[in-house]
Amino acid sequence: RLRQGYGPALRAALGQGRGGGDLAVIADAGKALGAYVRTLAPGPAPFDRWVAGDAHALSPEAVRGLALFLRVGCVRCHSGAMFSDGDFHAVRFPDAPEVVGDTGRTEGAPRARAHPLRGDGPYSDAPDEAFPPPVATDEDLGRFRTPTLRGVALTAPYGHAGTLATLEDVVRLYAQGGLPPDDTRARGERDVFAEPFPARDEDVSALVAFLRALTPDAPVSETPPLPDRAPRR
Repeated sequence: RLRQGYGPALRAALGQGRGGGDLAVIADAGKALGAYVRTLAPGPAPFDRWVAGDAHALSPEAVRGLALFLRVGCVRCHSGAMFSDGDFHAVRFPDAPEVVGDTGRTEGAPRARAHPLRGDGPYSDAPDEAFPPPVATDEDLGRFRTPTLRGVALTAPYGHAGTLATLEDVVRLYAQGGLPPDDTRARGERDVFAEPFPARDEDVSALVAFLRALTPDAPVSETPPLPDRAPRR
């Protein structure tokens, strides 16, 4: 009954959408939600203050974790301002027990290409500017998009299936190069960027300290409204 009530409620708030119908309403609801989310501005993270010149914003352990993050190659995929290359990689993290063989991009790409709400589809506001969903290949088995590390201390559980409880679990699994090739809980061949690396307990702690420093320590707040640029009369 609750699900049946969504349609009328969304139509009342957003109208019928282009051409009417439930998909048009869902598309408009998604755009409205996306527009709202883009107004949210997280507070600065300790790492941002450290980059801006506050030498005390990071603990010595977190600074050592940053050095390890660079040295062992985490930055090859977790790069840029959002700490994500936006690409897909197979790191052989475990699937959820209730899901038999999550194939990642192999299955996701065809579904995205066929979905009516895709970026270049009929409900898009700018279909000519959207990148078409990729065509899957055999190499895409077990590949998942690199998540951002911004706010990562608040987003447990981890992995594409949420099967890793803590950041320590994630770091240790990365250090061993993901699950071994004969472990049926993971798909695909391990990405060349996910090679194993030696990690002592103190190394794991340092990497986790750095990852926690990427989480804003101020509450999320709404950005000020944009100035009204309408011509004055």
